Amino acid sequence: MKGIEINGIKLHEIGLYQTPHAPGVIVTLRYPKQNIKYSFELGRSFVEVPSLLAVELYRGGIISQKKDEHLIIKESGRNIGTFIIKKVIYPNSCSHDGIRFELERTNE
Repeated sequence: MKGIEINGIKLHEIGLYQTPHAPGVIVTLRYPKQNIKYSFELGRSFVEVPSLLAVELYRGGIISQKKDEHLIIKESGRNIGTFIIKKVIYPNSCSHDGIRFELERTNE
């Protein structure tokens, strides 16, 4: 299965720290590649990730909060292009956890 990378960071390798089960234990949550959906078809470019991963993308500075910041996206090491986030779509219900970043390709 192919993986996606934004600004040099592979999304399936991002670790989200959780409360340890015992002292001295480090617990991290990682989302597998199949939990990260994306498409880069003409006029329909998006990346959809679980909500906790979306928070970490912003908290970790992988995605900037500044409007029109460029995202360099690769799929399994192959350059897909440079994009900006046009819209962030939140889930309609609790049963669907994905946050969708709708993207627009730039000319850079």
